[in-house]
Amino acid sequence: MQKTSDRAFATPSLSCSQTTFDTEIACVDVTSIDATNPHVSQVCAIGLWTDIKVILVRLPTLEIISSYSLLGEILPRSLLLSRFEGVPYLLVGLGMGYILIVFSIYGWTG
Repeated sequence: MQKTSDRAFATPSLSCSQTTFDTEIACVDVTSIDATNPHVSQVCAIGLWTDIKVILVRLPTLEIISSYSLLGEILPRSLLLSRFEGVPYLLVGLGMGYILIVFSIYGWTG
């Protein structure tokens, strides 16, 4: 029987930049939405705790490129960047079992 190494699946992590946000982070997603390079993400979605909003930041600079305010007082609990029929979307799951909020990311060319 051939033994496989765990190192084959390990990905090294590098710190390219850092920033401090004014509020605590509730959730993060870095799934690639780039149709031409699905293994490298150029954008990161971040759900913020106090502001009750979701921001998109450019990687690796962490420059804020877009902000979506969520209605009400229910925090974002989970995020997913995905493409449906070639159009990039940000899906936001809310706490308390509320339904998903979906944002189409217009103008995203990555």
